[in-house]
Amino acid sequence: GGDRTHKITIPEGKVTYTAAYKEKFSVKVVSKFNNSTVKGAGWYFKGSTVVVDIDSLTDPGQTGERSRFVRWLGSGDGSVTSERTEIEIIVKGPVVEEAEWQKQFLLDTKASPVYGGNILTTPSGQWFDSTATVSVLAVPVDTNFTFTGWSGYYNGTNNPVAVNMYANTEMTAHFSTTTVFPPKISSMPAITVLEDDTAKFSYFDMYNYVQDLNDSMDRLKFSTSSPNFTVFNDTMNLMVMIIPDENWNGTEDIMLKVTDPYNLSDSAAVHVSVIPVSDPPGSFSLISPESGFTITNNTNPVNFVWHSSENVDKGDSVYYVFYMGKDSTFKDNPLTIETGDTSLYVNLSMISGLNYWSVKAKDMDGYLRWADEKRTIAYFSGISEKDKLPEKFNLSQNYPNPFNSSTAISFTIPESGNIRVFIRDAKGREIKELVNAYEKPGSYVITWNGKDNSGQDVGSGMYFIEVVYKGSSIIKKMLLVR
Repeated sequence: GGDRTHKITIPEGKVTYTAAYKEKFSVKVVSKFNNSTVKGAGWYFKGSTVVVDIDSLTDPGQTGERSRFVRWLGSGDGSVTSERTEIEIIVKGPVVEEAEWQKQFLLDTKASPVYGGNILTTPSGQWFDSTATVSVLAVPVDTNFTFTGWSGYYNGTNNPVAVNMYANTEMTAHFSTTTVFPPKISSMPAITVLEDDTAKFSYFDMYNYVQDLNDSMDRLKFSTSSPNFTVFNDTMNLMVMIIPDENWNGTEDIMLKVTDPYNLSDSAAVHVSVIPVSDPPGSFSLISPESGFTITNNTNPVNFVWHSSENVDKGDSVYYVFYMGKDSTFKDNPLTIETGDTSLYVNLSMISGLNYWSVKAKDMDGYLRWADEKRTIAYFSGISEKDKLPEKFNLSQNYPNPFNSSTAISFTIPESGNIRVFIRDAKGREIKELVNAYEKPGSYVITWNGKDNSGQDVGSGMYFIEVVYKGSSIIKKMLLVR
């Protein structure tokens, strides 16, 4: 049998077994290029028919050159010499088939302007053997254009030009015309871009949609009359950028206009879809009390006031979380209060140790934004710490001023006493009493919401804050703008 190992039963008498062998020979396929696909190498029985095959071209890769298969150079009994990439070998002994290659280089030709003419090569093609000489001919597209010369490998006006292909070669044929052609925009594809993002087109991309026989792309200007978009011509980076307005989203057919240096132009509609993206609440700042505000043991609550945070997302809303903490991180058991308003009264007469305050805005999508600062608060009780008491009776300018809906009013008193705070209109008439009470020494912040004693909104105009304390009064002007 043919098995190399098997069991036998030995009969009586002498038995002889003979091992039979069949010859195998190697077929080697040799190519100096590792990136060419080679088939057929191996060990084969004598008399076998083997197909040997190889790629006809090597990959240029990053070198910018390639090689063309020329022929097989065979050696050994049964070898083949052939110009075909696929050959058959009948194995009679060891065989070596070596691939012979011819190096090739790229001839890159361009016309300037692109639509000014064509370039013909003889023989035709782009890749040529390193030993080849190629005839390159510039042909104007029509009688409106004239060939003016070459640049690159050859600088001159000979036409055609003989090019020896011993390296990668670039040539540009230049054409001129006395006829002025307007630019023309062909149909552009629909554009989809995220909100607050930019649709970018390289000049190479724009060549697919814009034709201009007189000018290169960097001399053309793109624009649009759409109020929701801006077109930016980035000549440094060779790009045209279509930019939606900040926070705008939706769909619109914009008119994209291209204008050449001769003020000739063309326009085409481009459908643009701007996909909405959730934005965090807008930046905002704190109003009062100021950093360093001192909390006394009076029982009046403190009014914390901040500017509103703009929410730019449609259908979304913003609410606020008021924070007081031991430090500016607000991580160690802070006091937190949620509110939908931009002011909050907090009774701090029984609170101490929470020395920082701030506000965080939050929208319905869960995006957060802190106010632009975190302010400090100081504490003392009554008059036991006179060194920390205000030194004089004072009224600060209201903030903000001018104001739209509400404004914060800060004043200080150095000793306990009756205090009265009220608002007068431009004619001197008292329209709103804010405070009329006996207060302990300290700093106070109150808010006027622009309403009179009857609860009605007052109109825009000049108003006066007046604070009366121990026979003295201080008056400040303020402006309400509805």
